[in-house]
Amino acid sequence: ECNSYYWPKSHLTYNNSGTYEFMVESGNPLVCDSIFTLNLTINRAPEVTSNITAPSAICAGSALNVAAPQYVMNHVEGGDAHWEYATSASGPFTPFDPSANTLGYGIYYLRFAVVNDCGQDVSNVVTFHVNDTPEANMQLAALQVCAGELLDLPEVVVNWRNDNVNDRIAQWQLSPTQNGTFVPFDPNEPMLLSYNGYWLRFMAQNGCGNDIVGPVMITVLSNEEQW
Repeated sequence: ECNSYYWPKSHLTYNNSGTYEFMVESGNPLVCDSIFTLNLTINRAPEVTSNITAPSAICAGSALNVAAPQYVMNHVEGGDAHWEYATSASGPFTPFDPSANTLGYGIYYLRFAVVNDCGQDVSNVVTFHVNDTPEANMQLAALQVCAGELLDLPEVVVNWRNDNVNDRIAQWQLSPTQNGTFVPFDPNEPMLLSYNGYWLRFMAQNGCGNDIVGPVMITVLSNEEQW
């Protein structure tokens, strides 16, 4: 029984497990009294007895490192204990396996739930952040420029998809070959004739990875002032 049991024989409600006896007097000296025995197990809803702590931010696809709280299942067979997440502090909450995280970039809400046939209990709710690789949005085509002039570069919009502004790198990069080593390049630097045939790309990087647009070839034309 859950929480309490009403025994019709005694007309009493019992709140604890134990062995109870009830005697019915026969009222006849020639007839024995009747003694009834009740072996009672009282089950209760489970209890979460400690709090959970907000985990550190993770990258998409990484396991969430979080410790389960202490809890008491209260002797009910078939009980279940699991994590749950939601996109709102008020829910709805969905079962969640922290070791097999498939959530994308965002802020989520986490709690621990224990359930048995008598009810359920849940822990406090904490937030956790899932970061992802950045997305650099632009159209980049082959470039042509006169020596000594600046490159006419397209506008770059980066969706950083992470919460740590100190963990972001956005830079243009140059390499003498398409598959060579790219080094940072200042787009405010006038182009040298020696850069003719170089390759240019844009890189956005955070703690979860990077996104690269390009590379494209640069053609640097000579002009009369350089002859």
